[in-house]
Amino acid sequence: MMGVNEKQLERAYHFLALDGSWASMREQMGDSAFERMINAEAERLALNQPDSKVNSIQTYGITAKDMSCFKNNQQGNYEALEKILTGMHNSEIPHKILRELNSSEILGLYLGIGQLKTYGKIRKGKDDIRYHAFMTMDFPEQMSILISYAYRYNGIRIMKERGFTDHPTGKGELKKRMSQMHPSVQQQVIDSLKKPTVKSIKYDKINGYNDPNVDGPKDYTGRRLYVNHIVKLLDKIYEKNKFR
Repeated sequence: MMGVNEKQLERAYHFLALDGSWASMREQMGDSAFERMINAEAERLALNQPDSKVNSIQTYGITAKDMSCFKNNQQGNYEALEKILTGMHNSEIPHKILRELNSSEILGLYLGIGQLKTYGKIRKGKDDIRYHAFMTMDFPEQMSILISYAYRYNGIRIMKERGFTDHPTGKGELKKRMSQMHPSVQQQVIDSLKKPTVKSIKYDKINGYNDPNVDGPKDYTGRRLYVNHIVKLLDKIYEKNKFR
């Protein structure tokens, strides 16, 4: 048995999805069995992810200043921001997942979800994957497809060097991180993607989500409105999630 420190024990609680519910489980299992389970998980994580950190920065390290790369007139930036906002209104991503992502990956995840929920398909390489086929895939592969799709947009590529960047991004690293997520945490994301698509009020006057650029100008003003609104939503998500 190797020794584990407090930080490793905290990560064990996180990966076992015990935040806020460990006391009742401890009572059911008994002190000794519970401690053995936590220590075993902490040791496993220490071996598999020895240098891993968590993204616990406010708004997950994403600021309006960092997102200034979306405000320029680069082709596709307005479309990217629209998709990010749509993704945020069509998913529920737990804090346990968001803090295991770099800032660019978080924006990329929401963008990919916006694409999937708006058009019912998402591109992987040269192939279009339809929604129903996508939903049959395993969770790490789903996350990889959603985030990888987003890097076709210049703003997301620039964001790779901004915000929180400590998680490794080599081949297979994202899938490795996502495979560590507890099944119940993965299921929260999957269940949220099964819900009916919510569109902007620009396209659905009755049931649409609040759109800060409802008049639709695609100039600097419109892009700035989206950036500021996205950061505000991220702040609300962070504050809501961080104690879960």
